Amino acid sequence: MRLAGLMKRLGLMKRLGLVALLAVLGCGEAGDGAASPSPEAPGGQPVIEEPDLFKVLNNHLYLQNPTTGFNILDVSQPSKPSLLGRATNSSGAGGEMYVRDTAALVLIKNTTGMCQYLSSLDPMGWSSASELLIVDTTDRSRPAVIDRICLPGALIASRTVDDMLYVVQASPMDTGSRAISLDISDPHHLQVKQQLELDATSKEIKVTADRIFVAGQEQASSTPRTKLSLIQIDPNGEMIRRGDISLEGAPRGRFHMDLHDNQFRIVTHDDQRRETWLHVVDISDPINLKLMGQLSNIGQWEQLYATRFDGDMAYVVTFRQTDPLWVISLEDPRSPHIVGQLQVPGYSDFIFPRGETLLTVGRGPNGGSLGVSLFDISDSANPRTVHQITLGDPAARSEANVDHRAVTIIEREGKHPLLVIPHTAVSWQDCKLVERLQLVELEPTRLVPRGFVEQLGTIRRSLLHAPALYSISDHEVLALDLQNLDAPAVSARVTVGSGTPTHPNAAQYCSDWSSWDDTQYSGERDGSFMMFGCAMQPGRGFPPVALVLALLWLGCWVVRRR
Repeated sequence: MRLAGLMKRLGLMKRLGLVALLAVLGCGEAGDGAASPSPEAPGGQPVIEEPDLFKVLNNHLYLQNPTTGFNILDVSQPSKPSLLGRATNSSGAGGEMYVRDTAALVLIKNTTGMCQYLSSLDPMGWSSASELLIVDTTDRSRPAVIDRICLPGALIASRTVDDMLYVVQASPMDTGSRAISLDISDPHHLQVKQQLELDATSKEIKVTADRIFVAGQEQASSTPRTKLSLIQIDPNGEMIRRGDISLEGAPRGRFHMDLHDNQFRIVTHDDQRRETWLHVVDISDPINLKLMGQLSNIGQWEQLYATRFDGDMAYVVTFRQTDPLWVISLEDPRSPHIVGQLQVPGYSDFIFPRGETLLTVGRGPNGGSLGVSLFDISDSANPRTVHQITLGDPAARSEANVDHRAVTIIEREGKHPLLVIPHTAVSWQDCKLVERLQLVELEPTRLVPRGFVEQLGTIRRSLLHAPALYSISDHEVLALDLQNLDAPAVSARVTVGSGTPTHPNAAQYCSDWSSWDDTQYSGERDGSFMMFGCAMQPGRGFPPVALVLALLWLGCWVVRRR
């Protein structure tokens, strides 16, 4: 039944035979990152901090690891980091960390069963899907979890504004969301200031010193729609929901939203109809949000990938078989319009504006490999490709495809900037996955791949702690010497994870083809790479499933010839 369903999906037996042949040949026989807050922002402005799974403060690297939990490394000698302390019972997948003088606050996206609700935090019937750990760091050699707070709902996003922590949670049943404000001026004794209910399923937030914008997906609508809510906040953590507006299309990630003067710009998408909209919302009257301008049918019948706003311009990437880069003028917010476009193989997941150029990270042709592109946008009506490269084989994956914080750009005085990016390479001979941190030099007219290092565990982040470059994986932290970019040397290796490093997608890469579900063949429809696993040892010969398919095609060909 599985084989019959697969044949139906691919259509013609001839095409199936060709795909099987490619499988045989492919497998072969051979051989917004955030810095830690300063005590006071310039001009006395509030400090707005975005979280990450690590923080560097006062020569200490604070790191949340999914298996061992909260780790503190001494990085006073950048080339020789060392593990200073670790908090027991603090494991969990995180990515939302804030560090103060004597405590750290870590949001993890799963509950451990040990958390408790604060008396002032009403769950209102919601089950808990996330947890806030309070870690005492007074003695950095012996950090200790001193409190575990249950947070009702699933974690969407968080920010701090000075000493107030704002967390947005979504209902497990997609029936709504809530915003929670907590006073963290004394992290050892948190106080819940307010809970605010929202009637859409929150997807992303944008925070300023006095406002929170929440983009949520309406559940009652027959077609995807975005509910944009404006919440006024004050230094005491009080939240007042001011105004809402309903927009066509579902909300996407953080770079699909932008605030410019009294205009909130947002790009939304309908997955079913493959339609993309750019909306400009007038927020000058926070109680009565009004649609000021709109651009529809951006890349009609194509999937939305990357968006980046830069002043009066927006750059949008859609994809079906090629990647159209759309250059959109917002100079007249009442009439946003496309001024230029460029067809490019592959697609971009994230866009990084760099003056008159755009650096993008995504996928290569046909959605394979890790793709890096450089575009010249000095003439907005005629954007052009400066250079494109791919890293790894077509099956390569990267944290940089799903999280912009995995991309590091190092500006070097008197030298070309350096792009630092991780990716997973596949060793087809023995179906092993190799994690690499790749260096790419950003020359004015080309991208030059330099050296790389291999590492245990999926690489999540990299950061420059001069003169060393740190590579952070789920298993270890490497300190790299960059004197020779073609062969970066490992000067120190600190284990921060436990157990044997495994890749979450190892089964997908290296399983026998016959064990795959039909859903994994949707690549023909959405343009993603259709991949075959090599479940064989070197020298064993043809993969058995591919051989069977080739024989089936040969049989059909013989019958038709008769």
